[in-house]
Amino acid sequence: MRMNYGKELKRIVSFIKTSADALKCTGAVIGLSGGVDSALCAYLCADALGKENVLGVSIPEKQTAPEDVVDAKLTADTLGIKLITHGMTPLLQLFDAYEHAPKTKSGWRELKEYYLPNSTKAVTTPQEYIFYMKLRGRFYILTHYAKLLNYLQCQTINRTEWELGF
Repeated sequence: MRMNYGKELKRIVSFIKTSADALKCTGAVIGLSGGVDSALCAYLCADALGKENVLGVSIPEKQTAPEDVVDAKLTADTLGIKLITHGMTPLLQLFDAYEHAPKTKSGWRELKEYYLPNSTKAVTTPQEYIFYMKLRGRFYILTHYAKLLNYLQCQTINRTEWELGF
């Protein structure tokens, strides 16, 4: 099956416009990671709602590669959208994500039940805990700006996030 890319682009842009209208939103906020997925989503939002109505949010933390922040800025500059940087390290430190991940199986089980009640995947390592907390942190930060500005909250997820139910 061959895809008509022009038709698909129009369909997606129309969906974004319709969604914004239905929710009475005046723009869109998107987390710019520096990757292709978020860049494409930012492009689609700018096309649908106008570049002046799209806010890119770079959300680095202490484990973020510096080139990702540079690429996020390049994306915003290229598209002509606004960009702000909102560091996530303090939020992750607030939840002790780096230093105090549970060390016992019962600790992991309690943590999973509290933070991820609908997940079927067990959190079993400090790395998985940090991964989940980063996902949640990005969601909270983007939600803050979306609510503050009355913007749609647009997010992209990678395959791992999709398979884990995000």
